[in-house]
Amino acid sequence: MARKKNYKIYEMDYLMNNDLSEDDLYYLFETPSLNYSLLINEFKYSNQELTDEKKIIKLAQSDEEWMYKTFWTEKQRNAFEEDAKKAFMNIYRCGPVEAESRVQWWILYYGLTNSKYRNNKKIDKMSE
Repeated sequence: MARKKNYKIYEMDYLMNNDLSEDDLYYLFETPSLNYSLLINEFKYSNQELTDEKKIIKLAQSDEEWMYKTFWTEKQRNAFEEDAKKAFMNIYRCGPVEAESRVQWWILYYGLTNSKYRNNKKIDKMSE
């Protein structure tokens, strides 16, 4: 029986610490679940007002510049990076160097903007 390609949101703690089941691996590798889970967790780590998971996903899908309008502090980013690194080590069964590289690539594409640029009228964007 074929599964629907939907998605499942995972808490960061689950991604870091649990043995992943066949079902988990399906969702993480065959659906957008990993990206969506990291995105939702990124919003949690940065204490955003927007907390509804579906609205966060819709924002990311509908606004190409959402990451330039959403901010986090260096401390929040560092905490997210450390936990995302542990999650990647668990998901991909890789070492810390590869996990850190994967996290850095993910943040390059989907990371929020440093809060020190909040009042900056011109933020350099990847698309420019």
